[in-house]
Amino acid sequence: MTEKWVIVYEHHDGILICPTSTTVLPVHQRHNLVTFLFPAKCDRSLLEVGCGVGNLIFPLMEDEPNAFQKIYACDFSKNAIDFVKQHPLYDTSRVEAFEADITLTGAFNTLSDKVDVVTLIFVLSAIHPDKVLASLLNISTCLKPGGVILFRDYAVNDMTQIRFKPGHKIDQHLYMRQDGTRTLFFTVDKIKEIVQSAGLSVIDLCYVHSKTVNKREDIDLPRTFVQGKFCKNV
Repeated sequence: MTEKWVIVYEHHDGILICPTSTTVLPVHQRHNLVTFLFPAKCDRSLLEVGCGVGNLIFPLMEDEPNAFQKIYACDFSKNAIDFVKQHPLYDTSRVEAFEADITLTGAFNTLSDKVDVVTLIFVLSAIHPDKVLASLLNISTCLKPGGVILFRDYAVNDMTQIRFKPGHKIDQHLYMRQDGTRTLFFTVDKIKEIVQSAGLSVIDLCYVHSKTVNKREDIDLPRTFVQGKFCKNV
C-alpha cells in the first residue's frame, strides 16, 4: 500500500492538500495545540506523524512561530518528505523531516529525543486494521512521560464512507479509494479500545461534526470525525 501513496504524491506534484489544512486542524485548534498543555514552556517539541506535504506544521509555524523549539515530521512517502524539505519555512535548525513506516518497530529510532506532543491527524485511517495497534505502540515510544497525542480521523458514517460506491468495501468500515489507497473509519469506542490497549490514557474523545462546502458544485456535505487527546502515563 505504501507504493500507492508514492504514486499519489507523484501525480499531484506536491500539491496534495486533502484533507486541507483547515480540516486537518482549524486555526483556533492550532492555537490550542500550543497553549492547552504547555502554556509556560518554551522548549517543547512536536512530532507530526503522517506529515504529507506539511499541511499542519507549516501553517502552525506561520500562526505561532515560537510555539515549538523543535519540530519533527515523518511520512512513509519519500516524495512527501522531499516536498516538505523544499518548503520555504523548512529550517534544519528547527525542523527535521524523515521517512518512517510507523507500523514497524524502531520507526522512530532517528529521533534525537522524545517529544512533548504528537499529532496523529488522518493517519490511522490509512493503515491496515491489523497494524493500527502496533503503530500506536510505536508512536508512544517517542513520547515523553506526560506527553500527549492529538488525534483526528474519519468516523463511521462520515459522508466519505457513505459516498463510496458498491465494490469499494474491503471489510467492515474499510474501503478502497479509486487511487488504490485505503480508508478505515472509526467509532469512539474502537479508538478508546485501541488507545487503552497501547497503554495510553484518554483525556478527551468525542465525535466532531462539521460541513464541507463546495460552492462551485453547490454541495454542502455533513462530516463526522473522531477527535481525541491521549496521554502517556508518567
